[in-house]
This record gives sequence, C-alpha cells and structure tokens, in this order.
Amino acid sequence: MRKIKDFVAKSGVIVTAFALAALIATTADAQFISKAITKSKVKDCATTGNTANMVVVVKDARSQGDCDLDEPTGSVPATCVCSEGFWVPANGGSVVTAGGAVPAGSLVKFTSGKAVVATAGSNVAGIAVTTGVNNESMVVATGVGTALADIPVAAGHGVKATAGGLAISFVDSALAGSTIKTTAAGAAFTNQPANDGAEVVSSDAGDTTQTVTIIGTTNGADTVVVETVTLTGTDAVATTKVDWGLVLAVKKSAATIGTITIREASGDATIVTLAPSVLSAGVETVTATGAYNVAPKAAGSDTTTKQIGMKGTDSAGDVAYDSQALTNATPVAMNSAFRTVTEIYTGNLEATRTATVTVGAAEDKDLMIGHALTAATSEGGTFTLALP
Repeated sequence: MRKIKDFVAKSGVIVTAFALAALIATTADAQFISKAITKSKVKDCATTGNTANMVVVVKDARSQGDCDLDEPTGSVPATCVCSEGFWVPANGGSVVTAGGAVPAGSLVKFTSGKAVVATAGSNVAGIAVTTGVNNESMVVATGVGTALADIPVAAGHGVKATAGGLAISFVDSALAGSTIKTTAAGAAFTNQPANDGAEVVSSDAGDTTQTVTIIGTTNGADTVVVETVTLTGTDAVATTKVDWGLVLAVKKSAATIGTITIREASGDATIVTLAPSVLSAGVETVTATGAYNVAPKAAGSDTTTKQIGMKGTDSAGDVAYDSQALTNATPVAMNSAFRTVTEIYTGNLEATRTATVTVGAAEDKDLMIGHALTAATSEGGTFTLALP
C-alpha cells in the first residue's frame, strides 16, 4: 500500500477509489507498463475504453502539472499529453493497439500489427485483458488469461477459437464419438411425398388459428426445408412446396379440437396424423448438446438406410438444419458442421430402429490454441485459459 501511495504522489496520477482498489488487487501478480500518447485537442485529456486495469497520468507539454488543473474545466488544451498505464499480467502480456472494438475476454489475433477479435479456426495471439477501442491502447495476455466460452468448456480440455473471439472445445480423440443423443424408435411416417406436394387438414371446422410446420427434404437432396401453414378447419391447406422428398417431422403450434392429418397432395394418402393434444411427431429434443463446430455422425441401431434430420446452431450461433441417410449401424457424417444440436428428426426412420448421434471426427491438432485450467459452466461464461 505504501509503495502505491508513493507512486501516486510522485507521478501526479489522479486515482479514483475504484482504480486504487484495482491497483492494490493486481500488484501481486502484475507489472505496470505505461505508454505515452499525445492527445491534441482532446477535451480534458479524457480516456475511452475499459479503465479497470489502467491508470492515466495527465500532464502538460513540459510534463509539469495536470492539464485538468492548469486549464479551465471543460477546456480543450492543445498541449495535453496522456500517459496510459496498464497493469499487465506477470505471466505474460503486452500493451498493444486495438484494430477495432475488442471486448475484454475475447481471443485476439493481429492484423496489420493491431489486435482484432479472432475468428473461427484462426490463430490466436492472446486474450484481451482490457476492452479495446479502435486505435487505442489495450492489454493482451499472452500466457494465462480469462477467456469467454462459446458454450460450456470442461476444465483440462483443449480449446480452439470460434466466431466472435469466443473459445470452444477442441474435438480430440476422447471427445470424438461421444454420444449426443440416442433416439427412441423411429416415427415411421408412411406415404412419403417423393416429389409431390403436401396438404394439412383438420377433422374439426373450429381449427382455424393453429399452425402446422412441416420439416422435410427436397426430392433427391439432403437439404432440409421448413414450411409452416395455418389451418383452415376441414378445408385442406396445400404447402407452397410441391417437390417434397421426405417429411422428417411435423409440429403443431397449439392443441387442436380435431385430429390433424398431413397427407400427400396428389392422392391424399396419409403421411402422419396428430391427435388433438399431440404437438409433434418425429421430433426428438436434445438439450443444446455441443457438437463443437464439427459435422456430427449418426448410426442406426441395426440395418437401415432411412434418412434422419437434425436442427441446431452453426458456428455463428444461427439456426441450422441438415439431413443424412443412415448406413446401417456404421456411423456416417452429416453434411454440415454444428455448434450445438437441439433436435433430431425421425419421421422417416423405421419403428423398429433407433438412431444414435455422436460428436464428429477428431480435428487437426493445429486448431487447438490452449487448455482450459478451469471450467466454463454456461454459454458465454468465463474460464481461465492457458495459451502455449
């Protein structure tokens, strides 16, 4: 405490109680680095960005006195010089210039010599200790730092960079193949459209406000299409899409008075029905289980080449869909990488089969940027990350 008081007295730093507490808390495991930056015509030599790990020495051009004291409050002195001093982690860190907005805790890389937010799969140079403002100084930890997790991360596990400067688990040989979900028996929809339209109809004229969502494929393709129609009672409603291949799942927005029938358009052959209190068929809910930006794999419980579908999020966190034909009990990769898996669709799967979806293949070790020393237990949670 005495050393800090001496530093403040000798340097002329104006330190708030909060900043002083930050200095006391960080001196045991950090070092002080200052960087003088001339800020001509900046009102009161004000600073921007996160000052939780920074003190500011404000002096005039002769390095004597404080501009804010020498000049009238609110003035714009042309000779003001600000020295930004940061407490940098003793285990490795540096003061750098931000190349844009960089939230504290973000993984960063360098572009044109400036720190910017890392992207999915990119090389990582460090972890932002302070918030970065474009062309302003910030602190980047290059050894151990507090990072932000995209989704929960287990302590001791390797991590990689993903969108927005977040960290996500690296898929190693131990994580690859771990189970995301084993479904119940397939819903076994009948009379699949096979290049036909679909219709939705209720057995009761009072069903006119509820919607029915059909999730399926375009004929001959794995791409998943989602279409929602509003019921018009006992009058059949045709889908806009006229070339459905397979219907993988159906959902109802609310309970109905009558039984809802989803049928093939041309011959009115029933694909599946939903009783009044039943809200879906062919839908298996998954509790947002991580797939870690790798294409998941799926396998049948026995001989089957039926198609299953999947809903989740991509690396950017946006909703994503995919489908794939099973290859019996041999795991087959989906067409797309998923960040998380939230639903699996079994409308085309036989009633005598189940499907198991697992984390995809192990990744190249070059993608791993470090190890989690502590766990992140929630999406966007913080954890201690050790970089190589």
